[in-house]
Amino acid sequence: MAKRFLVGCASLMFMAALIASPSHAQSYKYLYEWGGMGPGDSQLWTPCGVAVDASGDVYVTDSSNQRVGRFTATGGFISNWGAAYVFPNRFGVLGGIAIDGSGNIYVADAYWHRVHVLDANGNELRTWGSSGSGVGQFNYPYGVAVDDQGDVFIADTYNNRIQRFTSDGTFVMEWGTAGTGDGQFDHPFGIAADPAGTVYVADTFNNRIQRFTRDGVFMGKWGSFGAGASQFNQVFGIALDGLGRVLAADRYNHRVQVFSTSGGFLTEFGSSTPGTGQFDWPWGMAVGPGGTIYVADANRNVVLAFGGSPTPLGRTSWGALKRRFR
Repeated sequence: MAKRFLVGCASLMFMAALIASPSHAQSYKYLYEWGGMGPGDSQLWTPCGVAVDASGDVYVTDSSNQRVGRFTATGGFISNWGAAYVFPNRFGVLGGIAIDGSGNIYVADAYWHRVHVLDANGNELRTWGSSGSGVGQFNYPYGVAVDDQGDVFIADTYNNRIQRFTSDGTFVMEWGTAGTGDGQFDHPFGIAADPAGTVYVADTFNNRIQRFTRDGVFMGKWGSFGAGASQFNQVFGIALDGLGRVLAADRYNHRVQVFSTSGGFLTEFGSSTPGTGQFDWPWGMAVGPGGTIYVADANRNVVLAFGGSPTPLGRTSWGALKRRFR
């Protein structure tokens, strides 16, 4: 979030306290969960991605069941699209999922190396992509994000790059190669885009998060291998809330870490300790209209809901936040 210091000191101090104060940052609370391994309507098998629409419905890529599940905000079953154990299936092994401003749903299909675009009822609108390393091709794409201008960003995981497309699948640009340098990747699994035009990439095996403009210009990074604050043991999913905070799913540390947009550590929640609200393999995340945080646990085969993000990510909340700094 670009800060334009043209506001009074009192307003600036208020916003800093709101975003970074320990009492605010530590307010994440386990609410409920749903799922359980199996092919039944309300069951899940390796859930990877989560997205929430404007009405609060939750969409989950139920990867090993080769389907997308739609649920109410509290986990009530609405419908499934796709079917387990059916060949050929419309879906393969699914990764991330994202929803644009018109309610269209974008699903990264890692197995079939393509992107599916669905309407709110699960009808296929279009697909694009094939296996390969050329322009518009993919090698196990796992992450997908849509920005406020409607462009689609794909974490082309095994090609170690990010590809950007228009909403109809027209290729715009790409960036990234394999490596450990700035703008390089080692199997990026997660991606998110904020309304200010910043793209955040979970650089999974480099154990870091990188920040870029929507044109792929490197802006910064944070993270290293380990179990301390701002360290990761494979960062998979990434999400943004309406207060400009970055949530990162830290796989083998069994937690979600929360940062400012520039990478300042704020707090964390979750552990591998048995009990409610704990994680085995946290992966995809999303923030609902009411601020509820949804986390897909790929090994426990559940979606967990947490409270504590009081403002949802969206044009209104981000716009209000940006206006405070003008």
